[in-house]
Amino acid sequence: MKGKVNADWHRTHRMPGRPTREQRVEWHAEHSAACGCRGVPASLSADVKALEESTARTN
Repeated sequence: MKGKVNADWHRTHRMPGRPTREQRVEWHAEHSAACGCRGVPASLSADVKALEESTARTN
């Protein structure tokens, strides 16, 4: 299910060119918290969830 695009967030948080897997995971974790335009790709979802959980534990 798609939600509203946060255009301001997208404008200031570009995915780097030729990103590493770690960069992709970090970008998608931030994206899922800031924008509802699409979900996390299935190939990254477990890593994004783990990053989100570890971040929640440290905050």
